[in-house]
Amino acid sequence: MTAYSTDPWATGVLDEQRHKRLVLQKEKYAADAGIAPHFIWTPLAETCPTAEEQAWVKRYKLHRSEGFSGLLYLGDQFDPTIEVRMSGIAGALVRNFIRARMMSMETVYQHMRGGEAPQATCLLLPTFTAAKADARRQSMVSDMLIQRWGDPQSQTVLCAPNIEVLGEIYGGFVRDHVAATYNTIKGSKT
Repeated sequence: MTAYSTDPWATGVLDEQRHKRLVLQKEKYAADAGIAPHFIWTPLAETCPTAEEQAWVKRYKLHRSEGFSGLLYLGDQFDPTIEVRMSGIAGALVRNFIRARMMSMETVYQHMRGGEAPQATCLLLPTFTAAKADARRQSMVSDMLIQRWGDPQSQTVLCAPNIEVLGEIYGGFVRDHVAATYNTIKGSKT
């Protein structure tokens, strides 16, 4: 844990005038995002060390006009971990007043079984390929990704050990959709 993990102003990432209300309610915003509060003011380079990741966050509002609906982390080994990287992305988007939410796939399934899609401008799913999906879950994921594809504001961040695993778990449609419409960041093993 860094020395500035409890002081939102120490890193200089936040502007006192612009972010005062955000800092006053940091626990609320962090809880909504599914992250620890310190990610809201942690410099992006500390959690997302590659130029590709940093560019993806900085160009967030342009992705849809370029034909992209998300970001795919592809590989087995990332340092920092996928959870830290996604928390860093969520924190950077929250401080730029974009509703980002990191959720487990089980939480997403619970929302969808209740008849609602998870509400987030950027939905980050670190456990996207962690469990085997049955036919119903495959259908829910296909529906969710297509619904998010149709929303011109939304982006989805996923991870998978390789592109073929997406097809094994969620079917060829999801695999092909992600391969065609997501930017990709590769880890050390793909």
